[in-house]
Amino acid sequence: MYSNPPANGARIASKVLTNPQYRERWEKELKAVSGRIQDMRRALYDELIALKVPGKWEHIIKQIGMFSYTGLNGIKNIYLNEN
Repeated sequence: MYSNPPANGARIASKVLTNPQYRERWEKELKAVSGRIQDMRRALYDELIALKVPGKWEHIIKQIGMFSYTGLNGIKNIYLNEN
C-alpha cells in the first residue's frame, strides 16, 4: 500500500466513479464542499468591503478552486494596499 500509492488511489477512484451509488454520493459531497468554499470567499469579500479595507477584492470571489490568492503580502500591504 505505501510503496505504490498512485495505484491504490486509482483503484479507489475507479471504485467510486464506476459505482452509481458511490458516484452520486461523491458528487453531492463535491457540491457541498465547493459551495462551502464559495460561501467562505463571499464572507471574506463582504467583510473586507464592510471594514473598508483599501484595495480591490473582487478577485477573491471570481477565483475558483480550493485556494485563493488574497494579494496580501504583509502588514504594510494590509493597511496601505501597497505592493
